[in-house]
Amino acid sequence: MALVLTGVFVGWLAVARVGDAVPRLLRGAVTVAEGPDDLLHRHEETQAWFAGQPVYGHVGRATYPPAAYTVLWPFVGWLDLAGARILWAATCLAGLAALGWIGARQAYARGPPEVALVALFLAATSPAAVGIAVGQLSIPLLLAVVGGVLLLGREAARSNVGGAPAPRLSIDLAAATLMAAALIKPNSAIPFMLVAGVVARRLRPIVLIGAIYLSFTLVADAFQPADATTLMRQWLEMIRRQVHYKWGRANLHLWLDAVPLRQWRLPASLISLAALGMWTWRNRRADLWVLMGVTTIVSRLWAHHRFYDDVLLWVPAITLFRLVSRPRDGRFGAAGPFFLLVLLVGPLLLPYHVFGKRGTGAPVLEWLQVATWLVVLGYLGWQTKGRPSEASEPPSTTRSVGVGGSPPSAGLRR
Repeated sequence: MALVLTGVFVGWLAVARVGDAVPRLLRGAVTVAEGPDDLLHRHEETQAWFAGQPVYGHVGRATYPPAAYTVLWPFVGWLDLAGARILWAATCLAGLAALGWIGARQAYARGPPEVALVALFLAATSPAAVGIAVGQLSIPLLLAVVGGVLLLGREAARSNVGGAPAPRLSIDLAAATLMAAALIKPNSAIPFMLVAGVVARRLRPIVLIGAIYLSFTLVADAFQPADATTLMRQWLEMIRRQVHYKWGRANLHLWLDAVPLRQWRLPASLISLAALGMWTWRNRRADLWVLMGVTTIVSRLWAHHRFYDDVLLWVPAITLFRLVSRPRDGRFGAAGPFFLLVLLVGPLLLPYHVFGKRGTGAPVLEWLQVATWLVVLGYLGWQTKGRPSEASEPPSTTRSVGVGGSPPSAGLRR
């Protein structure tokens, strides 16, 4: 009964939050001065970019890399603002639906209450609602990195079975396209490139990611009067000058500013990334979702992020739910991961106004969340110590059953 009531509550919250966020996105702001409206910024920047007008330093707060405008063009480049709002709302809703489907299957949810709870909880969170309302890229980006890594993981598990055919180029291309598209927001996506490379266990997907991202960049550069080197230099300068770290939330850069050790931002981020890379490689045969859960928390903390970027925490939440559903796989049985899951997800369901102005006005809550993230990080890291991994077993020997009775694999299931 408790599970049913929780599922009903989360479902109601998801409908209420999305039902409020989508009209806000469609209504939006007509001019930048009217309020926060990231879709308005992206629409203006993309339209100007492909019209051959200088963007960096000339149009709003353009801090996205050149490749981003090639990726954004199908969504905002060929439509007026009203049409772009409708298309982006549909994209976000489709992203929520796809992530809900992936989550329900990968979390080993059993029965309608569990499936509904796992499938809808992301839509019920305040970060997701805020991201949709202001036209942020957070939900499509989350789908891109998760989908790309899972495709590579599934293909690696499939090809490791004795007598299996070679990895398919079509799957590598699909995964690489998703990962390259996600790189339009480097602060979120770069850590996932490490786990993608380790999970793929092959060079071809990494080469494809680089080639596709380079093609995005070259297409975008062709529409600008400046050369590629100048555009890259202008982009880096815009990041240095215009990123408003004061509105960031719970990240390494803010903590270094408070010390103050602002000059250590880049070295500290690179050290974090290097440590993640070494840990991932050392534990490359661990369960894929454990690897992604650790990567997500590092991604959330290693560089500048804002409130809506907390949708990334969907990944460790699904990882913990998997461990709750399969207590023999987790330390402390089901109790440990369940307790951490409640602490991780609970604050995400709170109303946005609880977090204060722009999500930065509740320092006690913020530090409690950070403490929870670090404990979850340690717990997931502990999961890899001296335990057999699902990823290292052939798919046919995997024991557990997921939605519909099909055996889970290291990635998306057929």
